[in-house]
Amino acid sequence: MRHMKTLSMVLVLFWLGATVLAVSMASTKPTTSTQPTTSTKPTTSTKPAATTRPKIILQGSHAQMAKVCNLSLKQQKKILELRNLRRKRIKNFYKVHGKEMQQLKARIIEARRQGDKLEVDRIYEKLESLLAQRRRIDTKSRAEIMDVLTDEQKEQWYQYVIMRAIKRRFTSAKLTDEQIAKIKAIVPQFTKGADLSDKKVRYGIIRKLDEYTRKNILTDEQKKLTRAPARWKKRFTARSKPRASAGAQ
Repeated sequence: MRHMKTLSMVLVLFWLGATVLAVSMASTKPTTSTQPTTSTKPTTSTKPAATTRPKIILQGSHAQMAKVCNLSLKQQKKILELRNLRRKRIKNFYKVHGKEMQQLKARIIEARRQGDKLEVDRIYEKLESLLAQRRRIDTKSRAEIMDVLTDEQKEQWYQYVIMRAIKRRFTSAKLTDEQIAKIKAIVPQFTKGADLSDKKVRYGIIRKLDEYTRKNILTDEQKKLTRAPARWKKRFTARSKPRASAGAQ
């Protein structure tokens, strides 16, 4: 009898343990099935929108160009090559002509001291010829870099350059964001069909935008804070004689 009681006790305890285990397993099932769905959905939906613009590897004004025109990494690498090529050209130029330019400047100073105007003019012509060669290096380099851009990117860059000039002209007026937006909106009307690669054309557009901004954008108070250029410089015409201090930097 005692053995029968013990056996029945064991069977009861076994049955209770099996019941508790079944209940606990049933209660854990929903948590394991719901956890993956709640944790994976947000991450997969938010990731793709991260990288849209390429990394900027350029410096100075060309870094700004990369930002404004959204240049690809391939375009930036090509511009980097052209920048290095320009440095090599300039270095070679002064290696060949640097000493001669220093001598010409010394002769100009001496001729001025002696009051020999004809000699000064004659030496200036030689120096100007060398300076023109130096300027052609920069002109060629700028053209090569602009050729890396698409037509759309070129237009974006030139419009940015024009807008930057206008902002600088009216720094003292402290243009509001709304005023800047109005000027930006009108820029395409001034640039439409124009050859923006020509400095003279860009300068003419800047002048017209300057006049438009003073008449239509500035408040009376802002007009008092800024004044129109007393005399627009005659730029992009035949250069005057270079200063005696011009040369290698």
